[in-house]
Amino acid sequence: MSFHALDGSRPSNQTLLILGQVDHYPIHIWVDSQSTHNFVQQGVTNALGLEGIPTSILKVLVGNGESLTCDRMYKNVQLMIQSRQFNVDLYVLEISG
Repeated sequence: MSFHALDGSRPSNQTLLILGQVDHYPIHIWVDSQSTHNFVQQGVTNALGLEGIPTSILKVLVGNGESLTCDRMYKNVQLMIQSRQFNVDLYVLEISG
């Protein structure tokens, strides 16, 4: 995950900010061409009422060199982008920006 995708400061030539929906709730989605997993903040999952499951600890190295961990995921979340549905697995990662 790149530093700019992590801190939400601005898109770069490797990130794209788009609007999507989960259960008819609008959400901002950072698409980062260098990411290998999909991440979500715990506050977003709480607000949407999503049910998560524990997972083995995943260490995530972010662009500034810091390592963050996540131990919970949300499987098969239905994400709508421009009337297209994508089912994605989301790992909870406490990020801010």
